[in-house]
Amino acid sequence: QSWLPLLFAYTCFGFMYLLVMGFLTTRLEDDSYWTGVDAAFAFTLMGFAMIFGGPLFVAMANRLGARWALSIAFGLWPIFIAIVLSGAYVPTLLASVGLGLLFSGLPSLITLYVVENTLVQDYGPSFAAATLAFGLAQTISPPIGGLLADLTVSFLVVFVLSGLVGFIGLLTSLQLPKQSN
Repeated sequence: QSWLPLLFAYTCFGFMYLLVMGFLTTRLEDDSYWTGVDAAFAFTLMGFAMIFGGPLFVAMANRLGARWALSIAFGLWPIFIAIVLSGAYVPTLLASVGLGLLFSGLPSLITLYVVENTLVQDYGPSFAAATLAFGLAQTISPPIGGLLADLTVSFLVVFVLSGLVGFIGLLTSLQLPKQSN
């Protein structure tokens, strides 16, 4: 069965998460007119939530399966991005927590999916290919985000792009084989 959906899903994650992590505080300060202290607080909440995302989403995967948990996680991404784009204080803080959970939850789920769906001898090459795609996406994401922000004098397009890529990740994760070995 094809591993292309997994490679593409992990690539989506590598691209979309750095658009948010790299530009969240600036988005909140420049576009939503938050103070630096409030924007830093949102970033801190996001960072703190990362501690819990992996265990939370792995527990979800134990109940629903890695493929469904991965799809749910990708599906939440554009929702949280839309909330951040609103700039509303409390909802944005809550969305920042949600994004932090996803920052660690998505890679945990991708790893779990690979572990559950590969033979021992295939795990290394499968995960290496996925990680290479992820790394390449991480490399190009910040410069593209910066260029878009410079061209539009706003971070709106950057965050919309991140949400769109999250939606593509959702569609891709729904294409994952249920079992490949």
